[in-house]
Amino acid sequence: MLISHVDIDPDGDTWVILPHLTSPSSWSEEAPPDEDAPLSSEDGDVPPAGADENPTPANEDEQIPEDAIPPEDVPEEEMPVEETPEECPFPEEPEDPSFVEFHFKVSMKHLTLASRRAKAMFAGNYIESQPQDDGLHHWKFEPLFDPAAFKIVMDAIHGHTQKLPKTVTIKTLAAIATVVDDLECQHALCFFVGIWIDHLGPSIPSNVCDDLGHWILVSFVFNNPGLFKSTTRVAIVEGKAAFPSSGLPIRPKIIETIDTKRESLLELLISRPHALLQRISNDTHCDYECISNVVGTLVHEMMSSRIFLPRPCQPFTGLSVSTVAGMIRNFELPGLYHSDAPGGGYYMSVPSGTWLVYRGGSVAHDEKPPLPDCGGVLIPARRKAKKAKKPELGSVKRHVCDLQTLVEEDMEGIKTHVKGLKLSDFV
Repeated sequence: MLISHVDIDPDGDTWVILPHLTSPSSWSEEAPPDEDAPLSSEDGDVPPAGADENPTPANEDEQIPEDAIPPEDVPEEEMPVEETPEECPFPEEPEDPSFVEFHFKVSMKHLTLASRRAKAMFAGNYIESQPQDDGLHHWKFEPLFDPAAFKIVMDAIHGHTQKLPKTVTIKTLAAIATVVDDLECQHALCFFVGIWIDHLGPSIPSNVCDDLGHWILVSFVFNNPGLFKSTTRVAIVEGKAAFPSSGLPIRPKIIETIDTKRESLLELLISRPHALLQRISNDTHCDYECISNVVGTLVHEMMSSRIFLPRPCQPFTGLSVSTVAGMIRNFELPGLYHSDAPGGGYYMSVPSGTWLVYRGGSVAHDEKPPLPDCGGVLIPARRKAKKAKKPELGSVKRHVCDLQTLVEEDMEGIKTHVKGLKLSDFV
């Protein structure tokens, strides 16, 4: 095991011991050469010492009789016994598993002033609170932290601000947050973390990835409610499965709440078209023509999307809130208009009481569907439409059961539920 000494405080009275496992790829997979084995060269095998340099080649067709080779006189008790080697379920590892121990020489006074965990430990009846044979206190950690991030935290605790980096990556910042969260020394780095976050700029991911987990951890550890709310909202809206912690020490309650919030929003989104379909089907105050048009259109769009019929169930793997909401917004929902003029409405060929289906997009309630040059909504384009007179105001009205309006109202109601998490709920 290699030992690396880092003097944070040359006059310190405490060794903080941090084991670190190096990458397994740095291990040599080849077995060390056997010193007793014969050497080899590029030109061929080197004969062992004492061998004839010019041996007489043997005739390949000539076989040596077994009785020509005298047996060796080996005592019975020394006769070798062949043993079947036991199969080892794991490959043999070297004696040194490539561990590096970093010994940070620090001041216990600085540690206890900055770290609540250190203060409680050194004040208690623990082994770490007693000096060892070298006269120093020893505090050993598990191999959980990045040594470079650990050194940054130690420098900040000891006031070595000139040694702190001006900028860091979000991955390094998350590694620092991991150490700070364990030592409970947020106040020692909160000022520098604010500078580092400002330098990172608006780089919060818009989808679920490892960096999103880093941002959630950093915002939680360093008590940034706005950042925590925005990052958890991305996780809720864009997640397509259970949120991956990626080995980060994010509180389980945070991950569980993200997953629960995502599933509840998806359940709400998927249930709205079904509830709307049921509501329209059971309506007794509207015309049969209206209900038939609206129900038929809605069922067609739900089946075309392939996520509403058949209805999916929790945990909705592969679906995200943003994806489902986008599918609902992209429903091709025509506007419904009806004529109440005695002599016809917008189209002279349309008798009073006939329903118009307009698929030109959303139209305000006080607007009229456009009048085509030839053909129309109900008149095939290949037929020449009759010349229309100037329409009277109110001759064509948009029906109150317009499907586009009903869906948009539902989507507006769902927006109020799409929010990130509150940091205060997890502190």
